Amino acid sequence: MLHTRFILRDIYATRSQAVIFVACVVLALVTLVAIGGFADSVNQVVLRDAKALHAGDIIIRSRQEFSASLVDAVERLRQTDRAQSVRYYEFYSVVRTERGDASLLSRVKVVGSGYPFYGAAELASGRRFADVLGKGRVVVEPAVLERLQIRPGDRLRIGMANLTVADTLLKEPDRPVSIFSIGPRVMVSTADLESLALLGKGSRVRHVLLLKVRDPGALNRVADELRGQADDAFERVDTYRTAQSGIQRFFDRFLFFLTFNGIFTLLLAGIGIYSSLTAYLKEKEITIAIMKTVGATGRFIAVHYALVLLLLGLVGTLTGLVAGVVVQNVLALFFAEMIPGVVQWRISWSGALEGAVLGIVVVTLFALLPLLRLRDIRPATIFRKESARLRGGIPHAAALLALILFFGLMIIRPMEDFRTGLYLAGGVLPLL
Repeated sequence: MLHTRFILRDIYATRSQAVIFVACVVLALVTLVAIGGFADSVNQVVLRDAKALHAGDIIIRSRQEFSASLVDAVERLRQTDRAQSVRYYEFYSVVRTERGDASLLSRVKVVGSGYPFYGAAELASGRRFADVLGKGRVVVEPAVLERLQIRPGDRLRIGMANLTVADTLLKEPDRPVSIFSIGPRVMVSTADLESLALLGKGSRVRHVLLLKVRDPGALNRVADELRGQADDAFERVDTYRTAQSGIQRFFDRFLFFLTFNGIFTLLLAGIGIYSSLTAYLKEKEITIAIMKTVGATGRFIAVHYALVLLLLGLVGTLTGLVAGVVVQNVLALFFAEMIPGVVQWRISWSGALEGAVLGIVVVTLFALLPLLRLRDIRPATIFRKESARLRGGIPHAAALLALILFFGLMIIRPMEDFRTGLYLAGGVLPLL
């Protein structure tokens, strides 16, 4: 018969090792739940705002002039009123003050009338973007004004044209994440494209066509028509569902980085669980030997310490789940400006469930080896100074194999290239 008081006294007697064990379980759960929940929140927000993040239904990109067949296909869609289109160009250029006493490398975006179809380009004045940007006028980010020491109403020289700063750009719908961007944004109208004299042979320019499809149900059909006319060598046709925005690319890479950090943290937490449980059971060897001397069966002892482990694991799991949800939402605060919707306080049940399952698996796998030592403790241990040693055999080999397979799959799962995952797993798994 198992007594609750016996279990609690057993834990209290070796409370230092019990606290370390619980802390390792918490560390494992916090990492998994926070990363899983944050990834789920980001994916939901990106999917919800996909049109605004791309500013159109269909996005066509190229590093050189669009092919004639593709341009004709887009024109036919416009003439039959199946879609609207707007074109823009992106490139880097040095902009200067009108007097030429200051210059700044900027990301110039030359946009046509009608941009953007979805989302909004927000200006400091609160005016409509379409009403402000026009021939002879530009819209710039605050950094341009600060670094060139100018203000709205002053003139900028871009290429061969002198243009008036009409307003300050606060938000751009389809801009990439600005953390790693080189230079602030300058928005120019296509009416001034020719006067810039910056597009020519050898220019490094990104050409983009945005389309707004009249019938949402025909989106994929229209995209397939355009793909049939595009040159696969340099033209890419995507819908807002399949295209990756700059924000999405950033978060995919960031979450990939976090995932691998989480795997290594999980490995360290598992090693901590193994070490703390080994130390805990080592302190209990005399107690276990006495229990066997007075008639306790191996099954009784195994069930007893399994319950002790279950109780400690339950405390660590609950604490880790709560802490993981808190960390997930705190992490989201750092990216409030990139994706405002991601900072809403939420509990990702799928992320919490996945984290809890993986955490329980890790605790179980790393606890198996120390628990196998219980069968090797003999009553004679009372009179001997030596500790029980873990014997080999099928259970020991199975536990090690399960650990290797588990972490191997954890490492390979996030990798797009299976061979790269195997190579990385081969370098990490020897640590076990």
